[in-house]
Amino acid sequence: MSAMGRGARSRSLSHHGAVTPAPQHVLVRRGTWANASGASAVAIDNKIEQAMDLVKSHLMFAVREEVEVLKDKIAELMDRINQLEIENSILKANATQETLEQLLLAPKPSPDGSPTGAQDGVGAAASPQPSTP
Repeated sequence: MSAMGRGARSRSLSHHGAVTPAPQHVLVRRGTWANASGASAVAIDNKIEQAMDLVKSHLMFAVREEVEVLKDKIAELMDRINQLEIENSILKANATQETLEQLLLAPKPSPDGSPTGAQDGVGAAASPQPSTP
């Protein structure tokens, strides 16, 4: 056997350098501590898993709530689009030919709301052209 064999484990050095047998309760406690730390690690892992499950369920609840809010907002916006399309068709049906021509010449608004094609910030709709009879 090596120097660190079975006999070396059960002995410890005293502060005078003499080898004395290690107390048995230390060995028992070390084994118990090892088992306790293993059980403690399992308990900690279980707590972490429970916490992660709790976070997951809270996030899922929050996402479901947000989805419902967004669905409602989309429905409202779709209703508004339909209303505006109806109003637009009525206005086009009752507009004069001159007004319709001005609309065709006017720059189309970009998605951010600013007119496209207007270099100085003044659109064609802002300065109407006189019509010739």
